[in-house]
Amino acid sequence: MSRHRSYPYSSLLLILGVLVCLTGFVKIPSKTGAQIMDEVVNRHKAKTELELIKLVVVDEEGNTQVREMISVFSQDDKGDANYMIRFLSPSDVKGITLLTKDAQSDDPEQWFYMPALGQARKIMGENRSGYFMGSDFTFEDLRRENVEEHSYYRLQDDEVNGSQVYVVMAAPANVDIQSATGYANRLLYINRDNFNVLKVEFYEEGKTEPVKVLEADQYAEVTEDSSVDRPARIRMNNKTSGTYSVMTLMKSRLNVPVDPLIFEPESLNTWTPETDEPLLEQFNTDS
Repeated sequence: MSRHRSYPYSSLLLILGVLVCLTGFVKIPSKTGAQIMDEVVNRHKAKTELELIKLVVVDEEGNTQVREMISVFSQDDKGDANYMIRFLSPSDVKGITLLTKDAQSDDPEQWFYMPALGQARKIMGENRSGYFMGSDFTFEDLRRENVEEHSYYRLQDDEVNGSQVYVVMAAPANVDIQSATGYANRLLYINRDNFNVLKVEFYEEGKTEPVKVLEADQYAEVTEDSSVDRPARIRMNNKTSGTYSVMTLMKSRLNVPVDPLIFEPESLNTWTPETDEPLLEQFNTDS
């Protein structure tokens, strides 16, 4: 589907009207929402990125599931991005993989691979709002921010945990994107000093309260390779179900060599545990 069909004007006015009441929309002559988001993207971008992540999923009764996974990201000079998330443990999820190809000029494509099935399955656009492996993160949540898919509106500045923040509303650029993501809009709370995203509120159509809230903290520079900041912990709170999921960054490497073949959907079908060894070795190698 094309992402260039215009977003219904009346719906956008309704969203803005709700947020005026909630947050006090004001006209601010300095940075616009789009300029703030461009700064966020520019300050945090990397050519490649490898992350070793612990995922803890907590249900409404406090029961937990702990998983370990590797995340691999690559972006070319045109802005086209590829990223892969693969579970490393426990054994019952080992090898399960989510692959995303996100070209600037086209709609994103995603594939889901389970070793037990032996064949990668393409995720259709309308399924991007589905939850990933029983966590509180959807397939859409695991994509990087694509500024071409949203219009950004600056709201009144606020404060989060003692930090002064910009508040930016991200509205889908068209109805196809809203349908695929499942969100009518998001509110991003961005540290004014360093442009780190501290909190994101996710809203569904017709709702005045967020259905989910993401919190990111313990930002630090990945000093081994770059001065880029990354959060050590991301928590997604599901307000509807009372569950939450926490991603903890165990290791990270930026701008290191990554074999482009791992981002080809066909390569998923030939996965073996040995496939991950070159990626894991990167965490123990000097730049």
